[in-house]
Amino acid sequence: MYGMADMHIIAQAIAIEKGPRLITSQGQKLAIFGLTKKELVNIFKDYGFSPRRKTWLNHIADWGSDLYAYEDLIASNFFQENSWGAYVVFINITKEEATRLKMFAEDNQARPIYRESIDFEEGETYDLSSFSDITKDANKSTTQTPLFSGGMEI
Repeated sequence: MYGMADMHIIAQAIAIEKGPRLITSQGQKLAIFGLTKKELVNIFKDYGFSPRRKTWLNHIADWGSDLYAYEDLIASNFFQENSWGAYVVFINITKEEATRLKMFAEDNQARPIYRESIDFEEGETYDLSSFSDITKDANKSTTQTPLFSGGMEI
């Protein structure tokens, strides 16, 4: 069985491989690396987790905790039953990944969301509650799948 750190590495690698995605909040386009709950449950099932048990959800809850170094952004509705479009946003990325995300954001007139962003200062929050899918408007040459509503504070 894989542990929390292993599953985080696997999930983040898959999100990076899928490429940046566009979402919108409060009329603002945002570029992210993220996965939906449905995508994550499929990844966890592939690695031996049962979606009927809460272990896989506990791992994801820990990814968003400030007790760990991940501090991913997790949609507020992620843990509700049948919220398959809810998402996790991976914000701790390498310089190369950040450059890729920034270029994608620039090409799509969006704001990139990642850990090293100068847009966020210590203690500043950003309301992500009105995120909605805008991937249909995104650059067709980039591999993307839709993200849906949900939110949390950074």
